[in-house]
Amino acid sequence: MRNNIRAMSTKGKGELLRMTHQYFRQYGEINRISFRFPKHGVFFAKGVGRGYKSEKGIVRKVSPGPIRRQPKDWFNSTLDQRIPILAEKLANTMANAAVNATNVKIR
Repeated sequence: MRNNIRAMSTKGKGELLRMTHQYFRQYGEINRISFRFPKHGVFFAKGVGRGYKSEKGIVRKVSPGPIRRQPKDWFNSTLDQRIPILAEKLANTMANAAVNATNVKIR
């Protein structure tokens, strides 16, 4: 996500680069990840703010004139790529833990 933020040529991205994350564990494995970033990160992602609104996923300017803002997908695209990888790793780990807990021996 930080690489996506660095690629943006937008004022205010410095605060987004300082976003934090936190991991939560259950049974010794990470089962939840929390991200904390300034609210304007959501505005960047939607391409809205100061006279611009998002309606049904489309950026619309409130006052007349050309639209100069575009959505900057810095968050969702990264999650869409990485979540399946994380889910697969977690599924394998939990499956192995379940087999190991039953003490089943395959010969």
